[in-house]
Amino acid sequence: HAQTSPSVEGRAKHSIVTEVGASLLLGLGLRVGARTDFILEGGDRLSDEDGAGYRAIVMRPALRRYLGSTQGTLAPYVQVGMKAEWTRSDFGSSSVDTQRIGGTAGLGLEWFPTQRVSVGGNVGVELLAVRRES
Repeated sequence: HAQTSPSVEGRAKHSIVTEVGASLLLGLGLRVGARTDFILEGGDRLSDEDGAGYRAIVMRPALRRYLGSTQGTLAPYVQVGMKAEWTRSDFGSSSVDTQRIGGTAGLGLEWFPTQRVSVGGNVGVELLAVRRES
């Protein structure tokens, strides 16, 4: 029985997704095709410094489409999605509520060092509509 090399083709039907940036986002991935995944990420950020508090709730559904062959350990992809974010900033006696909604698009590369673990990154753009209330 020969060992199979890690690849996009052999990835799991369900996955746990984490994103590390300004905050930690957690999500679930679902394979919906041989080269397509649906990803739903969400997170909650809290901070309290020098009397100013901040809280954000983020939801990001996305579709990821792998490009080219699904056999190798390196897999380029295109990702498109939506982003919805609600924030509240408290400045002592006043506060500001902000809502952002829009779309995202980007290119990325994912590496499968083992069949059940991958590491990736992407660059892209966000177009967001912003509404603030004091």
